[in-house]
Amino acid sequence: MIAQTHSALRTLLLVSVLIFGQLLAQAAVPQLLNHQGRIVVNGVNFDGTGQFKFALVSATGNATYWSNSASGGAGAEPGAAIALTVSKGLYAVLLGDTSLTNMASLPSSSLDQGDVRLRIWFNDGTRGFQQLAPDQRLAAVPFAVLAARSETAASFEGSLAGDVTGPQGNTTISTTTVTGKPLTGYLSGPGTISASDTIL
Repeated sequence: MIAQTHSALRTLLLVSVLIFGQLLAQAAVPQLLNHQGRIVVNGVNFDGTGQFKFALVSATGNATYWSNSASGGAGAEPGAAIALTVSKGLYAVLLGDTSLTNMASLPSSSLDQGDVRLRIWFNDGTRGFQQLAPDQRLAAVPFAVLAARSETAASFEGSLAGDVTGPQGNTTISTTTVTGKPLTGYLSGPGTISASDTIL
């Protein structure tokens, strides 16, 4: 009975640690990419509200991994635009910020490729949309978004240390982590541990 109790407690503790770690990973990494740029029209810094379209594309520009309107594949122009304020030529936007009209969420899978470029189209209100060149290569920092996917890892290398030890597929919880820990709502003697039982 004691061995069964310890086994159940080990399983409960390990599952709790894994779930808690997963929630922290998801909460800690916002799915947003900060982008700042400068717009010059006929040699003059643009001032006012500009219409922008954004897409994350391949190095060759013929594959689209994400676009602000979730439309326009194969490097093509997205269907809808985002209105942004431009002051003395400068603008800033959080790609993936769904509080903006026509901005689609940014899945971490859009950064799965090794060479991702930001493609931008701009309309000053009189000349129509123009694709800005060249596409901008993303540096390493935006790829931190991929850290949010760590909870889906199928394997890890090396061994765990501390209260939980061992390699993948053969992890154990040290006896001292569980032994002597009273349970709330559990009466000693024959019986089972319920979902409401907790370790103090």
